[in-house]
Amino acid sequence: MKSCIFVILALLSLSGPVFAAGCPDVDRSACAPKLSDKQVADIRQKAQKGDASAQFALGDIYAFGDGAVQSWGDALTWYMKAAQQGDARAQFETGLIYDEGRGLDADCDKALSWFQKSAAQNYPPAQEFEGHMFMAGRCVKQDSKTGVHLLEESAAQGNIGARSMLCDAYYSGVGIKRDYAVAEFWCMIMAEGHDASGAFWREETDKHLSAQDKATADRLAAEWLKAHAHPTSK
Repeated sequence: MKSCIFVILALLSLSGPVFAAGCPDVDRSACAPKLSDKQVADIRQKAQKGDASAQFALGDIYAFGDGAVQSWGDALTWYMKAAQQGDARAQFETGLIYDEGRGLDADCDKALSWFQKSAAQNYPPAQEFEGHMFMAGRCVKQDSKTGVHLLEESAAQGNIGARSMLCDAYYSGVGIKRDYAVAEFWCMIMAEGHDASGAFWREETDKHLSAQDKATADRLAAEWLKAHAHPTSK
C-alpha cells in the first residue's frame, strides 16, 4: 500500500480532496487522516451549509469511522448530497456503495447510473468501473468497444486498475478477442506505472509472442508513452 501524505491545510480549507493525491482512488481507507474534534465540527458545519467538498469529506468521515461512528447509511447521505451537486468523487463513492451493497442491498442499476455521471467528468475510477460493467455485460448490454474505450480513458490518466484490466482482457480473451501483442503492450504500460504485477504478466504474454508480435507491442508502448508522458500511477 502506498504511503500517504496528508495536507492538513487542504483539510481545513476544504479547497481540495480530503486525501492527498498519492492515495488510491478506490481503496482510500489506508489514507484516512486522523481528524481532531474541531476539524470534524468545521467539516460538518460547512457540509450542513451546502459545501460540496465538505459534504464529500463528511461522507468519508462516516465511511471510515474517523471522527464519527462508522455508518454506511450516513456516508451515503452525505456522499449523495455532494454527488447531486456534481462532485465526481462523491458520485463514484455513491455508485460504489450501491455496487458493493455497503449497508444496503446492492443495486447495480443505481451503481451504473452514478458511475456514468462520474465517468462523464473523466474521473478515472468511475471510468474503470463503468468500463468493467460494459465488458462483463453487468447491468448493461455487453459492449466490448465501449468498455475498452472507457478503460483506455481511465488508463490514460494513470489508473493502474484500468491498465491491469486491459492487460488481462486481451490476454484471456474474456469479453474481447484475444490478442497477446496488445496484452503485452498493456502489461508494459502497467510496469511503466510501477505496478509489479505488470512484469509478471509480461513474462506470461512473452510465452505466446512471435518476434513480430513483440516488435508490435514495443512499438505500441513507445507510441502510447510518448502521447501520455504525463500520467503516473495513482
